[in-house]
Amino acid sequence: MKRNSWLKVVFFFFSIFSCQSSKDAPVPIEQAVVVPKNAKETILKTPDKEEFMEERANLNILRNIQIGSPYSFRKAVKQIQEDSLGLTINNRLYLQLITRFMRYLYPFEPISWNTPLYTEENVFLTALNKIESGEYPYELSENDFLSLIIPPLLLTVKNITISKTHLTDILHRIQAAQKLMPESVLPAFLLGKYFELQGSSSKAETAYRLAWEIAPSCYPAGIQYARFAAAGGNTEQAKRIGNQLLQRFPDNIEIFLLQAEIYLKLKDLDSAEPYIIEVLKRRPENTAALLLRIQILIERKEYLKANALLDAYATKNRTDKEYLLFRARVAKEWIKNFASAKAYIEQAYQYYPENISVLLACAEICFDTGETITGMDANDFITTILKKDSENMFALKLLIKNDIALEKWQQAIPRAEHLNAKYPGDENRELLIQVYIGAGNTEKAVNLARQLYNASENPSDALISLYLETLYASKNFQQIRFIINGKLDSARSPLKSILLYYQAMLSTSEDSKLGLLRSSLLADPRNKPSLFAMYTWYYRRQDYRKAQYYLRQLIALDPSNHYYADLAKKLETIIE
Repeated sequence: MKRNSWLKVVFFFFSIFSCQSSKDAPVPIEQAVVVPKNAKETILKTPDKEEFMEERANLNILRNIQIGSPYSFRKAVKQIQEDSLGLTINNRLYLQLITRFMRYLYPFEPISWNTPLYTEENVFLTALNKIESGEYPYELSENDFLSLIIPPLLLTVKNITISKTHLTDILHRIQAAQKLMPESVLPAFLLGKYFELQGSSSKAETAYRLAWEIAPSCYPAGIQYARFAAAGGNTEQAKRIGNQLLQRFPDNIEIFLLQAEIYLKLKDLDSAEPYIIEVLKRRPENTAALLLRIQILIERKEYLKANALLDAYATKNRTDKEYLLFRARVAKEWIKNFASAKAYIEQAYQYYPENISVLLACAEICFDTGETITGMDANDFITTILKKDSENMFALKLLIKNDIALEKWQQAIPRAEHLNAKYPGDENRELLIQVYIGAGNTEKAVNLARQLYNASENPSDALISLYLETLYASKNFQQIRFIINGKLDSARSPLKSILLYYQAMLSTSEDSKLGLLRSSLLADPRNKPSLFAMYTWYYRRQDYRKAQYYLRQLIALDPSNHYYADLAKKLETIIE
């Protein structure tokens, strides 16, 4: 197979070949003869039509390989199958590359074509072999797109540790490849993998979103974009992507798990559960599904069942990150044992000191208890997280919660407004409402709460409670009574407790008020507003022992609350 010198030079940057030993193998384009500047004369043969068409076909195939999506790979295969020259040595190499890329990047996609043997030595196939075994192919040049993009494929290999040196080179190669060929999905997708590994969730989400926009057939980018979007509060976008992927892969376990995760973020536990049950029915050993099942039980406050499943999970893996964090949640939320919760989180930090979820758990438990972990307090952990990811939603939320606890309202308002601009989810809007209430911006609080309440077909207990709080602050007692009358009879215990509390607050009879507060605490003994109201009721009547009883319960529920701690000190002084 002949190649003309002028074509070799023109198509230099499309090169993918390394030196091949076969006699009829094409000369690598990198090895095209460069004519010296002082050459007096260069005579080039004019290419015939067949050679020109072959070169153009090669370039079209190569371009589709470089784009890197399932759709473009299949398009390249079709072009090869329709090539009138048949399985040339180039076409055999192309098919090897396409098959390897598909297997590494898109395991859900069937490979419906035959891949012929390719026995020639080739740097790209050698590099892919190294990646498959967890090695970094440092020897690849940076002269063309595939040489740039193949080494970063190491990011797709599971259960390996990539050195900082290799990560630096990976980022450089991805950025160079993206600049060279911005229409390829591979740089954006691998950049998402890189930032995810670095713990920068906001940058990872941006990269995955770009990859998904470039090539909707790149389903791994869609899966990760949906996960990050859901975690960041953009649940409607996550739901749309999840439904698209479910239509494309209607019987895929990974997509079932994704759907469950999205519905969990939406707090739609009833919609999440069937997906988890289906996965466990097919694969009872699937640990991801088991952990999601545990999460649902915790969200439903079915702690006894969750604890039993955690005990079962512990027989398999006691050091799993999610297991330790769920143990901490159960200890903290169920039995209010903050010391036990902190011990589990300390274990998680010991095993996973760089993991963002673990760092967030450390920050939260330090915030709740006022204690430290290995000498680091809540602010230290938040600072560590924000150094990794300056827009981390959960770290920003903790900063705002700390502002609320310290009543730093002027600092909290811009932070909460920025959080909502960056991550416009219901939970973040609810946090902004709390800030507005605390800062005395009652009108803004009421307007935003009403907007959320009216937009929700089935508002959560937390949203109802927040809306009632804003109505009470604005003295809209008529609307409060309307909500109580409409929901009290059918309300479950936590919501019933909230409704009874506000009914007590509106009561003009002190005896009736006390009775309603007691009923509220019977429905939910951990209702903090009712506990505080009981403390106030007895304190005003100088029954300090009973006031102290309710205040101690409040402190047990919220040990980092400095206001409660100050009240307790004053009360102890009075009692003494």
